[in-house]
Amino acid sequence: MENENNVPNLDAMDAADLWKLWERSLRPRRSGLAAELFPHKPRGYIRVTQDLGCYASFLAMFRDYRRMGDGATALACEGICGGIHSRLPSWAKW
Repeated sequence: MENENNVPNLDAMDAADLWKLWERSLRPRRSGLAAELFPHKPRGYIRVTQDLGCYASFLAMFRDYRRMGDGATALACEGICGGIHSRLPSWAKW
């Protein structure tokens, strides 16, 4: 069976949408978002939903820090995003 998912391209989302996704990835809303993103419920999909929320928040912070000229903090946030993305299973990547 092919794993279909509804993971949006987080890199193309604006800050408001990233923060909304992050908020929905927190308990107790996480399971609802997880079911929406991963209707086939692959193993670990709840944890991956939490990871996507973390990615969304650090991406939003990265953009803010870069805009404010805080390059060091922006790079740290970008590194965290890269680490999260590299650990995502293929079925959770956009």
